[in-house]
Amino acid sequence: MKLAVFATLLAVPAAWGPSKFVPVDTILVDSDGLPSGASSLLESHVSRYNARTAKGGMCVKSSSKVGCSAGKTTAKVSFEMKNSASKGGFEVRSSDLDHVVSAGDESGALQGFLAWIRQVRWSAKETQVPTDWTASHSSDKELWGLRGHQYSSAPHAQMFRTVGEMKDYTLDQAVFGTNQIEMAHISTRSSSFDHLVEFSSAMKDTGMNASLWISADKAAAFDLDKLFKDMKQLDAIFMPGGDGGSLDIKAATKARKSCRKHHPGCTMWISLQELSAHDMDSIIKELKT
Repeated sequence: MKLAVFATLLAVPAAWGPSKFVPVDTILVDSDGLPSGASSLLESHVSRYNARTAKGGMCVKSSSKVGCSAGKTTAKVSFEMKNSASKGGFEVRSSDLDHVVSAGDESGALQGFLAWIRQVRWSAKETQVPTDWTASHSSDKELWGLRGHQYSSAPHAQMFRTVGEMKDYTLDQAVFGTNQIEMAHISTRSSSFDHLVEFSSAMKDTGMNASLWISADKAAAFDLDKLFKDMKQLDAIFMPGGDGGSLDIKAATKARKSCRKHHPGCTMWISLQELSAHDMDSIIKELKT
């Protein structure tokens, strides 16, 4: 049984991935078809791939950017936006040296490009791109709409020595489909306010949703209204009812109102794992008011 399951798991990527490749010396990524907000993220991913591969040779081209020239054998990646495509979904079509990513929005376009670039074969001798290959993804069929990871501010303020390292690692997460990062175990040191603002900015710069895991007692140490105002992005707050803090439903309600004041789409999540029956009744009563 275990062997059968293991064989099935191995077969899935092979069936989805390309079987034919052609060598190229340059990959030209034409960003003119992208929404304006996606171009900078695209360039971030391209520069990271160039820095991490032996040959580099990938370049972002746009009507407003010069200095991106084709080589002897150049693969071209272009984008087309379709209103009919599902939000976050994409289709990739590779034929010879032409590769087209179709999507309904910025997120789908970037995920489609990252799905394509994962198929590229890099070596010191040559770069090979897929050909005669198509792939598609519909967000309507996603098993998990939220695909998150958690960073911890303990023992270091942001889990990373620099904000640049945080951004770089976050872009790595995005390559494999992550769309939300939660900052947890938040410290109440005097510098933590600035660190949370920097975390939020880093998530916005990398196209990632931002979430906070913060207990009621830790939240009380901050001026939440000022914090949420200064944070460039905040999509969710989680207040635990145990396992790192007691739950104060009134504090959670206050935090939710303040967050939505500055970030209208912000959601509040709570857990009740260590509450007594009496405390549970009190929270249910508060939620109904």
